[in-house]
Amino acid sequence: MAITYHAIGRFIGSFSFLEYQLRFFLMDKIEIDAKFANAVVTHDFSLLCTAIQEVYRQTTEAEVYDRLKKLISRVREFNDLRVKVVHGTWFPYREGGTLLHVSRQSLQDQYTDEMAEYLEEQSELMMGINSELMTIFLCQKIILTRKNRP
Repeated sequence: MAITYHAIGRFIGSFSFLEYQLRFFLMDKIEIDAKFANAVVTHDFSLLCTAIQEVYRQTTEAEVYDRLKKLISRVREFNDLRVKVVHGTWFPYREGGTLLHVSRQSLQDQYTDEMAEYLEEQSELMMGINSELMTIFLCQKIILTRKNRP
């Protein structure tokens, strides 16, 4: 059970950090004063992803945007998994952590075994993708800073 609970916590913690970073870099990119950020920046994750894509589509080279778009697509998949993790029913003592999730499309039960190991793997992947995103965001900031120098 402890392994399952650890994996759930790690995954949710990693996702939370990823979401924080996305908000931060969107705020920085569009130059929102931090004191207004909670009132202005969306708290819907999917909409946050769309906003980031739209801002960077308008402000970056096509090659960079295409890479960002692929990464955001993967981030959306993490969100889909997060919804299942948070809203599903857990059987932490069964088959390496079993998750019961009811599909919104079919209203059918979906049991997935060995979720502890899977969530650990996804957490590792998420940290790697977060690093790639941060590299893009930081490189774009450096490019913008250099362009704005007198």
